[in-house]
Amino acid sequence: MDLYAVISEAIALVERDPRKHDVSTFIAESAEGVTGDHSKMVQVIMNLIDNAVKYSPGGGEVTITVEGDPTQDWLTLSVADNGLGLSEEDQGRLFTTFHRVKRDETMDIPGTGLGLYVAKTVVERMGGWISVSSVLDQGSTFSVTLPLMKVEERGPAVTRPGTSYLLPCRCRVPTYASVGRKR
Repeated sequence: MDLYAVISEAIALVERDPRKHDVSTFIAESAEGVTGDHSKMVQVIMNLIDNAVKYSPGGGEVTITVEGDPTQDWLTLSVADNGLGLSEEDQGRLFTTFHRVKRDETMDIPGTGLGLYVAKTVVERMGGWISVSSVLDQGSTFSVTLPLMKVEERGPAVTRPGTSYLLPCRCRVPTYASVGRKR
């Protein structure tokens, strides 16, 4: 699975106000060799980015980082924001069905409480896990850890200009209206 393509597609599908939110990506060159369903992974990453934007109503930076070590068996993709953050109680229940954070600041934020449950299910079916680290009123980081294929199972390396170490990429994401999606 080409994580660069997955992340690019997910970013393009998230609704946000480009005047308020910047999305930056840092993808390690060694972040190749993950197996999985492309469209399901787009759904997972899109959910994490969408939550980072929704729960950072004042705007700010959303940072997507992908790190892998060829000598290790795992790759970690993280989505971090500087938004509302989560209490320890909410962190413990986030990945369950229909859980919504109930605070005055979140009452007008749309959602069903299923996105993170679905993300957890998809990631676990790919052999990985998802976790959260958060400080109330300071932001959250969601991390997806996935198994890497053995080197001998990987195809030829995909090379992209400028990916010799970390590839910084600033992305402006269109609104739903500009990509033909409805709210």
